[in-house]
Amino acid sequence: MTHFQTTVPSTWTKERTFAYLADFTNVAEWDPSISKSELTGGAAGEPGATYDVTFSVAGVSSTLPYRAEQVRSPDSIVMKAETDAVVSLDTITIDAADGGVLVTYRAELTLKGARKLAEPLADFALHRTGDKAAEQLTQKLAN
Repeated sequence: MTHFQTTVPSTWTKERTFAYLADFTNVAEWDPSISKSELTGGAAGEPGATYDVTFSVAGVSSTLPYRAEQVRSPDSIVMKAETDAVVSLDTITIDAADGGVLVTYRAELTLKGARKLAEPLADFALHRTGDKAAEQLTQKLAN
């Protein structure tokens, strides 16, 4: 397993920050590795909602089927995607802070089978894309 974690500030209210992040169609607005996130079932931002998330790493595009595993308004969201190749678990927590809000985003990636041999490369890619996403999320939540 490899993981990336970051904490970014938000000038928005906790409720607005939560609502924006709980609707996973918005991830394409701030994560440059994601070209599209489409709601495929349920209601956006609600438990059980499903999304097809299309991303690109090293020029290769893939789509992962994400599901909102836990949605605890206005505090946390857990999104999970699982295929025969990978398990991706994204945990987002939103905490009130002096004068604003702090968002902690943790992404865990577990490769399956022989793909586990590629975990060092996956770790590098996850941190590289995670850093860029954190920068853009910070900008988004400041407007």
